[in-house]
Amino acid sequence: ATASIAQVHRANLSDGRCVAVKIRHRGIEELLKLDALLAAELLQQASEQEPRLLELKSSLDDFCAETLRELDFLHEASNMERVSANLEAS
Repeated sequence: ATASIAQVHRANLSDGRCVAVKIRHRGIEELLKLDALLAAELLQQASEQEPRLLELKSSLDDFCAETLRELDFLHEASNMERVSANLEAS
């Protein structure tokens, strides 16, 4: 689902600078939360047949949390600025 969280468009500010505008798809947060709940339920049911599958719960929880974190575009922008600064410093 992460590939379809948003669309990015090119835009020009009134001062002439070119920027990227990222627009989140309507309802995506609710859909991702539902996907996470369904995945957890599926894992729980499957682990009743194969208890070792519960070892995947931590990885699934991390994946779901990171996927939801992808909705925070300010966090993403901060990470991009940090990477850019690190690249300039090297």
